[in-house]
Amino acid sequence: MRKIIAYFFFFVTCIYLSFSQNSSSSSTKNIFILNSYHITQGWGNKFASGYYPFINNENYNLFIEQLNEKRIPFSPEIGKSFVNQYNTLYKNIHFDLIVALDNSALEFLNSHIDELNFLEGVPIMAAGINFFDSSMISNIPEAMVLREESGIQATLLEAMHLLPQIDTIYCLIDYTLTGKLLQHEVKEEIKQLKKEYKGSNKVTFLFNEDVSFDQIIEEINQLPKNSAVFVILFERDIRKIYYPPDEMIRRVTSSTRLPIFCTFDMYMQEKVIGGKMARGERLGTWLGESIVRFFEGKRPILDVSYASKQLEWTFSYPALKNHTISINTLPDNSKIYFQPVPFLQQYKRISFILLILILITLVVIVIFFIFNKRLSQKVKEQVKNIDDLLLNFDYLRKEMPIGFIELDSQFRIKYWNQSAVSIFGYSPQEALGKNLFELTVLHEDRDKVDLVVENLIKYSKKTYISQFLHHKYNSKESLKCEWFFTQKVNQKDSSAIYMCMVIDITESENLKQEQASLVNMLKSMMLNQDRFIASSMHDIKNIIAPIVAYSEMMVLYDLPQEKIKDLANRLNKSTTVLSNVFVEMMNISKVKGELIQATPSEFNIKELANDIAAMLEESYKRKEITLCNELPNQIIFADYEMIYSLLMNLSTNAVKFTPPHGEVIISGKKISDIHFEVRVQDNGVGIDLEKFNLMMTENKYFTTKGTDGEEGTGLGLLLCKELSINNFGTLRAENNEEKGASFYFTVLLPEASNLFENWKKAAKSLH
Repeated sequence: MRKIIAYFFFFVTCIYLSFSQNSSSSSTKNIFILNSYHITQGWGNKFASGYYPFINNENYNLFIEQLNEKRIPFSPEIGKSFVNQYNTLYKNIHFDLIVALDNSALEFLNSHIDELNFLEGVPIMAAGINFFDSSMISNIPEAMVLREESGIQATLLEAMHLLPQIDTIYCLIDYTLTGKLLQHEVKEEIKQLKKEYKGSNKVTFLFNEDVSFDQIIEEINQLPKNSAVFVILFERDIRKIYYPPDEMIRRVTSSTRLPIFCTFDMYMQEKVIGGKMARGERLGTWLGESIVRFFEGKRPILDVSYASKQLEWTFSYPALKNHTISINTLPDNSKIYFQPVPFLQQYKRISFILLILILITLVVIVIFFIFNKRLSQKVKEQVKNIDDLLLNFDYLRKEMPIGFIELDSQFRIKYWNQSAVSIFGYSPQEALGKNLFELTVLHEDRDKVDLVVENLIKYSKKTYISQFLHHKYNSKESLKCEWFFTQKVNQKDSSAIYMCMVIDITESENLKQEQASLVNMLKSMMLNQDRFIASSMHDIKNIIAPIVAYSEMMVLYDLPQEKIKDLANRLNKSTTVLSNVFVEMMNISKVKGELIQATPSEFNIKELANDIAAMLEESYKRKEITLCNELPNQIIFADYEMIYSLLMNLSTNAVKFTPPHGEVIISGKKISDIHFEVRVQDNGVGIDLEKFNLMMTENKYFTTKGTDGEEGTGLGLLLCKELSINNFGTLRAENNEEKGASFYFTVLLPEASNLFENWKKAAKSLH
């Protein structure tokens, strides 16, 4: 029972599928399209672009053949071979419509209609037919003909109107079937023109003979000055050589400066003035619409007036300009091609990118100035804090206890208070009765002190800062004390008594010196920062200047395509250099401004160098340079990303300044218990040590091209310097004895991890 049910469902499914296929196949229309030319030729391709969108879908099966009449000279034997070929290919296919494109295809069908068995009883539609008469379909029972009208007469009239000085018009037509028909029409049109248009009587009309194309070019070159060339149709010469439309019109335009007119759009290009055109795409659209109407049961539009609507006045802007023809003198509704398009409109994408780059540049400049302003403000605040500290210390100095000392005329101590004990370290018992200078001055300084005291008494000075006095327990470092003197006379013996107030200013003076040194250092930093900013802005201005110049040229001038492309390439290079400068400057500013702080960890320096060598593999192999990593398997303690960037910069520079077939060596060694030194050595051009020292001390930078013309910003070594400082290391360079240069930087070993944090805290307190 189950088998019977299964067979039943299988039988029903087969019937359904068969019915669906038959239904689908019956609704699809088979169309046989016969091209006179090959579909890839200029006219055939334009024609196909018009009708293809209408019938290239699931409702139609297209069978396209081409006689290729322009390339293959037609003969009865070739015609017979096509008949046999088509009968064999399509004997089992039922067609719903036959389409003949152009005169040659229609003539072939009319001549062989009885021999083409698969055409029996099938409707025929012909399109693109020139000079149609009933003889063209004498053997075809019924045909729908879409005529192709010509704008020859209108073009001739317009040529004489636009260029009144013309006295000769050379008509270029080949001797193919369509060409002979066009020759006949042109000559008839000329006869009619001479009757109706008086101006045409002064014009001589010439036609090319059936000769080689080279001879035709010679004839064109020999035409009088006030001549014009009218390219009507030329695709094959007497030697049966086929000339594609683009190649033919290119040879004609390159051989003469005479004005050139045409009446088929396949010949339209910049150096051709133009004319009233038969446009292949429009005719193709008419055909596509007609096929759809036919299968909808509607009659196609076959009126001659409708065919005339397919013509269009078309002109070339460069050719009009070359022959001083005003656009205002052209017929109404004329289409102008090849007009120059403003740069911003033509290159919207490039213009948008250029605008974005300029905006980014402005934003980066603003951010850069704001950042440096904040940094300068920070330095100013630090200077102010130091000034406040000095004021506070001044206040404390005034308020602190003061030593009081009374001396007799021999400078023996008569009074010695507790503050004096604190200053000099001697108790009253040790000091009283002793000569002050014998007690506190070293023997070798006594003569200097006596001279000072003599001058003080002589000139009655009230204050003095001493430098040669010593504390009881420190004879190596002298005390700096500020003295206030008052002299009085002893009433008993009229001897002099000196009342002294003394303040120990040793610490304050030392602090002043340290603070003065710090202020000078900060001022130097600000000066270097200002130099760096000024130098950077100068370089940015030099980079932006050509960008502005190039963009102005592209916006203001009507430039050739090649020049625009060249300027665009230069813009790209300039903006790339500008971008690299900004990236390097921002990196340096971030490190100097502590936006990026070192986060140390332990890692293997040799493995890091291996990663860098892998990243640079393409660069050094392109120059056939050997890069050797001779670093030992050493664990260091530093910020991985900063050391990676530092070593990458130095290695990149080494490759950049090493000539092809050179060598770059990365090595290193322990130089102390807590330091490891890395060396990047090359055998390239070496380094100007004077410039390098200016980089290290004054933040100056210099741009130098590599041995292979590589561009750079010149900021790399400045960044290396800052990265090294942030990891409490040093950076130095030297030229090798033979050739090339070596760069050295130091990093900490794991044993110095505690020192790293202490130094970091000390650095913060400095700031």
